[in-house]
Amino acid sequence: MNQLWLNFEKLLEIKNQNNEFKLLPSSGLLLSKVYDNDFLVDIKSNLKIILNQGEGATKTKIKIVEDSDDMEWVLLSDKNLFDLLSSVYTAVNAININSNINNLIAISLKFSLNIDKKEKIIFLIYRMDLRSFYPFAPTSNKLGDRNDEIEKLFFDFLRSNRIKLENNKRNWLGLWGIPV
Repeated sequence: MNQLWLNFEKLLEIKNQNNEFKLLPSSGLLLSKVYDNDFLVDIKSNLKIILNQGEGATKTKIKIVEDSDDMEWVLLSDKNLFDLLSSVYTAVNAININSNINNLIAISLKFSLNIDKKEKIIFLIYRMDLRSFYPFAPTSNKLGDRNDEIEKLFFDFLRSNRIKLENNKRNWLGLWGIPV
């Protein structure tokens, strides 16, 4: 888990180095709905308490979106990008401590890339089972539609900034219809 936070810190450091790369103020946690305890059954209320009360509280907003494949998204949004990534990390730790970390499938961070004066949306996916990131650039919500060229560009940019990335492209699973 420490490696995840180190990568988050690197993402925050590089966001201002290049205007073509921008972390957007929303993220998502993809959870399996095979609940094994009460913490996940009431995940929204539990995370709201953890994130928004007490010392170190953030103003991170939480929303739950049902997915069609026995999964759900915990969407986090915060205009303060440090607070956003801190909240994502805290939510991951809370799930790990209070539940089974295997219920957490992936983390999705949303970015914009300005290429040739055109804005493209791309996601940085963190697969919990692999403990590494990979880029995902869907071109539509249709299964299989993705922009390999933008993914490679983003991969190379992140690699040059020492983000821990998944090298095996066969492990770059698409998550079409990410609601963030």
